Amino acid sequence: YGVPAARRFRAPHCVDAARFAPTPERRAEAEARRRALGIGAHDRVALFAGKFIPKKRPDLLLAAFGAAASAGGLAGAHLILMG
Repeated sequence: YGVPAARRFRAPHCVDAARFAPTPERRAEAEARRRALGIGAHDRVALFAGKFIPKKRPDLLLAAFGAAASAGGLAGAHLILMG
């Protein structure tokens, strides 16, 4: 992209991938959390994790999910908004 090497720097991801690696304990915890929220084992989940600010448009996601659900296109799907 034409950026001189002196102006480039490495910026590794800030997520600890090991924390999210599947283990039997983590799977059991996830299953328990899903049950507590009334989410079936085979249901689909969409997650918004971000600030509730206009720039992120959580309102658009909520409206789209609601419209799709009203049209019958989201059987067994859940939307979780976390900010």
